[in-house]
Order: sequence, then C-alpha cells, then structure tokens
Amino acid sequence: MTTETETETETDEVGATAVRVRLVTLRDGLGFRLSRVARGLRQGWAEDLHPIGTTPPQVAVLRGIAEEPGCSLRSLARVLGTDPTNTKRCVDELRQRGLLTSRDRTGDRRPLGLALTDAGDAFVRTVDQLVTAQEKRIADALGPAGCRGLAEALDQLERLLGLDGGAEDPDCDTQEEHDHHGGGATPTPWDARYTENDWPTEPDAALVERVEGLTPGTALDLGCGPGRNAVPLAVRGWRVTGVDASAVGLAQAHERARSAGVEIQTVQADLSDYLASAPPVDLVVLANIHVASEDRPSLLAAAARAVAPGGHLFVIGHHLDSLGRGGPPDPDRLYTEERLTDAFPGCTIEQMARRPRPHDGDGPPLVDLVVWAHREGRGA
Repeated sequence: MTTETETETETDEVGATAVRVRLVTLRDGLGFRLSRVARGLRQGWAEDLHPIGTTPPQVAVLRGIAEEPGCSLRSLARVLGTDPTNTKRCVDELRQRGLLTSRDRTGDRRPLGLALTDAGDAFVRTVDQLVTAQEKRIADALGPAGCRGLAEALDQLERLLGLDGGAEDPDCDTQEEHDHHGGGATPTPWDARYTENDWPTEPDAALVERVEGLTPGTALDLGCGPGRNAVPLAVRGWRVTGVDASAVGLAQAHERARSAGVEIQTVQADLSDYLASAPPVDLVVLANIHVASEDRPSLLAAAARAVAPGGHLFVIGHHLDSLGRGGPPDPDRLYTEERLTDAFPGCTIEQMARRPRPHDGDGPPLVDLVVWAHREGRGA
C-alpha cells in the first residue's frame, strides 16, 4: 500500500495564494474499503444505541462530561471538535431527560459547569457496557495478532492524515452539510468526514440548469469540498476557484478534476476571510453552506459583492421544511424565503423557489431553497 502527497503553492495576478495538492490515491480500492468499514461501524454503533433511546452525538456529549465534570459548553465543544450550536442542542435534550445538569461555578464568572446526574452516571455505565461489547466483537473476529496489526496500521494512517494530535469525534456534529466558517491550516472535523465518507460526485441539478445558457467565464465555488460543483463547471469551460477550510476536501477536488481532464484553482481559507478581498467573478456558487444565523447576513452579502457586473449568484440550501430529515438540526441555520429575500445587496433575485429532491432513505422528499440572482452591468 503506497500513498504519495505533494503540495505546490503559487500566487496569481491578484495576489491570492492557491494551494494545489497532488494526491495519489490508495491502490486496490483500499480507501473505499476503509470508508465502507467506517460507515458500517458508525451505523452499527447507532443501532446499538437505538434500544436505549440515544444517539452517537448524545453519547459523545455524555462521555465528554463524564471525563471532565464541571466543563463549560464551549470547552466541551472544543474538546469534541464540534460546533457549539449542535453541542448545545445535545446538552438541552439530555438535560430534559434528566441525565445532566448545570451549576454555577462559585467564585468566578465563567459559564455554567456541566455535570452528570445520578441517572446520567448510570446511563454512561450502560453505554460503556455497549462499547465493551462492540470492542469484544471486533477483537474476537480479528484475534490478538489482527488487533495489533490493525492498531499499528491505524496509527500510521492517522499520522499520514494529520489526525494523530488528538481524537476528535465528528459523530457529535450531526450537520450533514457545510459550516465552513472556521478555517486555516489546522485539521478540521470536515477533514475526517471527507476521508471517511463517499461524497456526492454529481453537481447540483439546479445549478446545471441555470448555467446551461451562459458563456463560461470565471467562477467561485464557496465551500467547494470535494468539487461536486467545481469540477463539472470546469468541464463546461469555466475557470473555477474553489474555496474551502478542509485541505482533505480540496485534495479530493483536485483528484476529481484530474480524472475529468481539467484543472481548478483552490484556496484553503475561511470563507469570510477570503471574500473580504476576493476579486469579482462571473459566477458565484454557495451550495449547502449553513452557517449560524448571526453570521449568515454578512456571508451572503459578501458572496453577492463577489459577483462581477453582469454576473450571477447561485445559492442552494436546505429549506426549513427539511428540518429533522436533512441538513443542520438547528432550525436557525436552515433557509427560508424570508431569510434570503433581502440578503444579496446589489443583486436582483431572478428566481427563488423551493425544489424537492429524493431522500436517501424512506420518507417524503427533502426540500431545497434555490436562489438565482444577477448583478446588472456589462457581461452575460
């Protein structure tokens, strides 16, 4: 098994530093098999927890508090490597069930400390029994030698991917779509998600429909991840820059671009930081980016400002009607017509419409909200 990674940096004419990562994928489909095993273990763990009425994110919160009684919500989220909003949601649910409580920290002004109740202690012991049973099933299947070999291989893979600095549990963040408001060179929970999961390769159909009649020019894909929209745009002749906080996602985007015979430029950065000095482009894409409600107005306005005269803005995200079935579990992060109507200064909304799409599992279709806007001026 061999893996080779090369990183190149270059500066374009407007001074934006682009990071190009050449990734030679694992041979013999091992990367895919590792992703499939990881998904199977996660699904099995969720099924183990279902009979006792809990979920992997809730368990991560409970065990985190058990390890650090009296911790604050923010410090808990930091240790777990998760979004504080989603951590708070889990905390509120567990508090309602009587499994944890919060108390004042006497003598200082720090936030309330979180602690397990007696019922919470008992619940964690039950969870620990399930963990032991799961570990035993794996150990029995592999045997002592197999367990040692697997542990050594995982150590090597974690070092390769830069994940050996501490075990973050991305299960605690149940958002299915992007919150790329963090960024920089530090590994993020999204690095693990892009590594462990098979991300969609098909572009957003609504985007394909709207660019069909446009003359290709410059395009900016914000939160591009593995390039599901960036690469198809490049195939259609657009000169694409993809911006994302995750180096792993950008490496996958480059790999997909090479497979398609095209090139894309990528920048690893926080979206707001990048947009503060971004050159205007003919097409801006903001697909499935669900930031906190207090950050949404500034991000959407900055995306609109990045549209060149005569250019277009495409936005798609989960509508509030999808709450509980797709997208972030926090309703404030989801899209509604009211939240987006006046969100794009300088651009005219040509279409804003709900668009149903099939659910991956059973149940009614999910609902996306699609916005297509145009900035007046010369050009297309």
